[in-house]
Amino acid sequence: MDAKSMICHDLKRSNGTSLIEILVAVFILAIGILGIASAHINGIKTSQETALRFQANVLATDMVERMRANINTANAANVYNMADSSAYAVGAQDCEANSCSLNGLALWDKAQWKTAIEASLPSGIGSVASVVAGGTKTYTVIVSYLSASGNPADREQVIVNVVL
Repeated sequence: MDAKSMICHDLKRSNGTSLIEILVAVFILAIGILGIASAHINGIKTSQETALRFQANVLATDMVERMRANINTANAANVYNMADSSAYAVGAQDCEANSCSLNGLALWDKAQWKTAIEASLPSGIGSVASVVAGGTKTYTVIVSYLSASGNPADREQVIVNVVL
């Protein structure tokens, strides 16, 4: 065999990549893309959960600030207490358009808070409870909502305890 025929013979044998090599490369690439897509989906889910938790924190703090603004009424009576905001009837007098008593302001605050929770969080519910121990009144504000998974069994809660 001369040199020319050896070169032609070698070229015929290594005439490109085989189908199996291409399939293996495509399979490895597909696994990599699936991994990136999975990480992206998890990132989006975590971002949604963080946004919901942040909104629940804002709403819990909002009620604490409403009670702090009406502190004498909050500490004198239990007008801010409510076991479940979804059961609270929104029928309070509009204290932005009309002047209200301090108790009327507390009812207005609860109505506004209920509306904000229901508008901002999926299946959002708020509650406020107070306990007096040793002459100190402690309020517990809880905001719960349906988690980003959408499963009714997966409810998240933000709990704020405060002494006014």
